[in-house]
Amino acid sequence: MLNRSLVSLTLALATLFSLPTAAGNRVLLVGVGEHQDPNNYLPGIDLDVQNMHQTVRLLGYQEDEIKILMDSQSTEENIKYQIENWLGQAGETDQALFYFSGHGTNVPDFSGDENDQQDEVLVAYDSHVVFENDQYTLDGVLLDDEFNRLLSNLKAKQTYVFVDACSSGTSTKSFDLGRYNLGETQGITKFLNYQGALTSEKVSEKSFDNMASKSSDIIEANNQSFLTLAAARDDEYAIATNRGSIFTLGLNSAINSAIAQDQDLSAIELHAQVTQYVADKTDASNRFHPVISGDITLLNQKMGVQTVGSEGAVWLALSDLVEESEPLNISSNAKEYNLHDKVIYQVDVDKPGYLNVINIDANDQAVVIFPNKFNPDNQVKSGELLLPTKEMNFDFQAQPPYGKSMTIAVISSKPLNLYEQTTEGRDENGEIIASLVSLSGSGLRAIGVVARDETIYVGKVETLLKE
Repeated sequence: MLNRSLVSLTLALATLFSLPTAAGNRVLLVGVGEHQDPNNYLPGIDLDVQNMHQTVRLLGYQEDEIKILMDSQSTEENIKYQIENWLGQAGETDQALFYFSGHGTNVPDFSGDENDQQDEVLVAYDSHVVFENDQYTLDGVLLDDEFNRLLSNLKAKQTYVFVDACSSGTSTKSFDLGRYNLGETQGITKFLNYQGALTSEKVSEKSFDNMASKSSDIIEANNQSFLTLAAARDDEYAIATNRGSIFTLGLNSAINSAIAQDQDLSAIELHAQVTQYVADKTDASNRFHPVISGDITLLNQKMGVQTVGSEGAVWLALSDLVEESEPLNISSNAKEYNLHDKVIYQVDVDKPGYLNVINIDANDQAVVIFPNKFNPDNQVKSGELLLPTKEMNFDFQAQPPYGKSMTIAVISSKPLNLYEQTTEGRDENGEIIASLVSLSGSGLRAIGVVARDETIYVGKVETLLKE
């Protein structure tokens, strides 16, 4: 049996590297889903970090420039330490990027510098309620003023900050999404409501947008040395789901779309696309609006979207899965293809089970080619299976990007349907309308869950599209 846990598969996409001493670009990804207080649990945060890891790779950052803090690693002190000592290694001509996914909230302002007598905070793993100065507040949180100071002290002139949290919310934690085109029906607010917190009806017009008043969703603050893209306005709440947080899914979708179209993106263009993504995935009752603010010189500057080559994070994670699983034979009708050549796969199914086939292209973009719209039922019998099947009304053709691609076949004895795991290609009722869908982060996690619990059979075939 494959002794591979969900956590190990996630970490295959988020390998921590030793701290280099030379200056260079630096990325810090922080995810807090698990908390010391189990009542503060948020679903899908591991998927957020996994998706953001892929996103920053597509922004050109290298693996040894990326550090990840997940759950128990994300204490208040460690987050502050890593901002200072990891992101602080980036020089003036380098880039720094900070990302946080978890709860936000507000606490009483004991310093007296806030007009509304409230500080907005990011909630760390070790947060807990305390009673101080005759008020309930939280320890183990990162105050907005201190967060701002830490970022302002970084040497890097190009610093990007992404905050998937909110400092406002309601007393209702779980709610119906209204639209089901994520494949989910329930959302969870990313606002930590505790005794002493102010809800959205009372919270001020100030948050993790560089402490500027928000009359619009684009705020230019010339005195800021960094650019922030925050999930929601001050009177709104960001949304987490079991398939990832909607804001982060929007970031990942926008970057992947740029890769598919061979385009770069500016921060202002990214903001527009993420805003549209959120609008498409929510209804009027729970819609929130991402806010971009900070260094005006970074607003229209291209962010450097680029391909990562054929051995990116998804490629490597699925290659590891092949090595650690029982073998499965999959073959193709050729090893090398010219543009528009017909592609046929054969999977030798040794025993009945549930078959999933994934193609990973030269840009590390993964598409589930079986099951699909024409073969939604992926329970298969023993024997040879040819793809495309006779039920499909189209052929697979060799298409760009040029270079290596890898096709993975996975057979499990327990139900596993990666087509149904998609967060894209659905209508508002949640029905999948796309013929083929991208492999979602929740789909990749589902493979890990099955792999942890049973013996799975996995095989791969690599092919080349010639220019």
